[in-house]
Order: sequence, then structure tokens, then C-alpha cells
Amino acid sequence: MKKTRYIIIAVAFICALSAVLSSCSKGNKFEIDGNKYVDKKTNISYIDAPASYSPIGIEDKVYGTFKELSLYAITGADPQKWLCEKQGTVFYADGVSLPTLVQMNVSAVDIMLEDVSLVTVTDKAQISLFSAAYASASANSYAKPLWSDDSIEINWRIRFKDESIGLYYTVAYIELKEDYVIESADGSEKNLGKKFFFNRYEGVFAPAGDVLDSYVEEYKEINEV
Repeated sequence: MKKTRYIIIAVAFICALSAVLSSCSKGNKFEIDGNKYVDKKTNISYIDAPASYSPIGIEDKVYGTFKELSLYAITGADPQKWLCEKQGTVFYADGVSLPTLVQMNVSAVDIMLEDVSLVTVTDKAQISLFSAAYASASANSYAKPLWSDDSIEINWRIRFKDESIGLYYTVAYIELKEDYVIESADGSEKNLGKKFFFNRYEGVFAPAGDVLDSYVEEYKEINEV
């Protein structure tokens, strides 16, 4: 009888411990308030950022949950300012300013074809040129043309890395096969060229200038495009 009682007590203890660990693994509880996710433990509200922002690294442990949504701390970032979910959506705390690209402390830029990095740029002067070119372009945006895959010659992602807040900022670089010509307000035509920055999440489509020309030329030479 004693042996049976000890087994029952041990099983009950293991079940209780498992329940506690399971509860702890789910982390803080969140609730929705309008368009904000509110941490019920800290009372901090979080807003989802445009998909231009993504985490460099994601911690394994669940920080908090809202229904089926699990939120995680971003590696190297303060979780009371920044969180994310596994698919990459970033959430920033209410009161935290979402930095523009020129405000970010960029240490590297990846020029990417789909998910493959073609080259990583770490030269500070070159990084500044990229950031300034995008900032200038985004201030003078145009309506994006309707295009097909056949009309695009280069379709890259330019990924800016800010390790101080644990985030990437990613925009597209597009080269069309033919010049994009629009009609100006006075009825005349304006040729915007073939090279553009594109950020669907922040409504940016603007001429990119020649800042990426050398990388495009090298890529074409290597791949005989």
C-alpha cells in the first residue's frame, strides 16, 4: 500500500510541476485594445510595425501570448520596447519612436536576391550613401506602375542591419527593362528611368539613381545577365 501511495504522490507532483512549467512557458498574457496589444503584467501597449522592419534574431522562450499569437523577445533588444512573432512581425511599445532608416545605426547592408545574400557591405561611407539615397528617393515618391515579372530585369532586397535595436530594415531595388514614363501635371511626359526603390509597406516607389550601379554591373558580368 505504501508503495502505491508513493507512486500516486509522485505522479501528482509531476503533473502539478508540468502544469506550472506549461503555464510559465506561455509567459505574459496580452489583450487587445483597439490596434494595440497590451501586456497585462506590465501594462505596456505594443503596436505592429510595417513589414519593412524584421528581427535580426528571435529568442527561443515565449515572452507572452494573445490567444494563438506567441510573442518573443528580439535578441539584443529590450522586450519592454520591442517584441516580435516567429514569422517576423515586429511590435514596438507605445511611446517608442519607430526609427526611420537615416535614424538607424546601420552596421551592414545585405544586397539580396530572394533569400540569398549576394554581397554584404560594411563600409560606413557606402552604407551612408545607400541610406541617403533611399531617404531622398522616399521623399519624392510616385505611383507604382503595373508590371509583370517579364518587365523586370533586377529584383533585389536591400537589407539594412541595426544591431543596437536588433532590427533589419528592408526595401526593394527594382530595375525595369524599359524606362517608366509618366504624364506630368502640365501634360508633358516625364521619364523616371529604369531604377527604383520600392517599399510596398510604406508606399514608396521612387527613382534610385546610380547608387547600386556598380553592384548591378558586377552581378551581370558574373551571371551573364
